[in-house]
Amino acid sequence: MTNINEFLFGPLSKDWCLYFYFLSIIWYVVFLVSVFYLIRYFFGKNVKSEIAVGMFAYSLTVFILYFEKRIFHGMCINSSG
Repeated sequence: MTNINEFLFGPLSKDWCLYFYFLSIIWYVVFLVSVFYLIRYFFGKNVKSEIAVGMFAYSLTVFILYFEKRIFHGMCINSSG
């Protein structure tokens, strides 16, 4: 039973740190795309404040996700294990 618990809930090797690295790259690209569309929207003709606020909130959320994954990657790399 201990082997099953260790397998399912035990610590993973540092090789799994790449997971957070790749997620941070993906979220950074999504952030850049969202900022691009936000800037493009502001230069359009029919700018509505509700849509602009929503797009800004989305961009901010995506940036937070990118930054979180970057922090997790740093924590994983610098962990003792």
